[in-house]
Amino acid sequence: MKTALIQLDIQRRDASANIAAAQAAVLRHPDAELYILPEMWATGFDMQPTEQTFAAAEEGRLWMEETSRQRDCTILGSLPVRSHGQAFNRCFVYSHGQCLTTYDKRHLFSYGGEDQHYQPGSDSTTCLVGDLRLRPLVCYDLRFPVFARCHDDYDVLIYVANWPQSRIQAWSALLCARAIENQCYVIGVNRTGVDGRLTYNGQSAVYAPDGQELLRLDGQAESATIDLSLDTVREVRRRFPFLRDADAFTLC
Repeated sequence: MKTALIQLDIQRRDASANIAAAQAAVLRHPDAELYILPEMWATGFDMQPTEQTFAAAEEGRLWMEETSRQRDCTILGSLPVRSHGQAFNRCFVYSHGQCLTTYDKRHLFSYGGEDQHYQPGSDSTTCLVGDLRLRPLVCYDLRFPVFARCHDDYDVLIYVANWPQSRIQAWSALLCARAIENQCYVIGVNRTGVDGRLTYNGQSAVYAPDGQELLRLDGQAESATIDLSLDTVREVRRRFPFLRDADAFTLC
């Protein structure tokens, strides 16, 4: 499955600019089947959401829906949303104009005050795109491997993020670790640019089920594609059946 990583220099609460940048990236890779955008891609990592924040996010969601319909593709990315009076950092997966699934970020970044303005999700989700089972997660989730543990229930683990340059070494190390321990593809799509006091240097990447780095983007706003193969996942798990020895557990 041809997959496009779209690494944006996100403009705070400026849906028009962010949508234009995302659209340009899509047009650079017209034959991709799956497009992945960063966390809160249409608004920036907004920890004091306003009406403008939610309006910009809704513009971004509608663009995802319509573009996936027009291009017969799948688009994945997170946006801040308000539901029943509460705010969530919600990852959407739109495919051919339909919402395949949504995931509300479980691990809220209390260090940055996210838990003061957003509600945590509770459950993970998996969706089938082509012949690959995808599990979307969001940024800070990357630091908590138990929640992401594979029980042969997905093939690709996707993290969308606003991960700052000051902690980028942890980003790369943890993405690789999640691939090795779960014997799956791991994709991390980060942002670039400056937002307030934070600088972001991208480093979006793809790791193979054996931990090999297959793709990395640098600190510029850019995009690239890679082909993902279910056969690769199956072969690694067949040759090295480590998952069968994993500890069994249930999250409360």
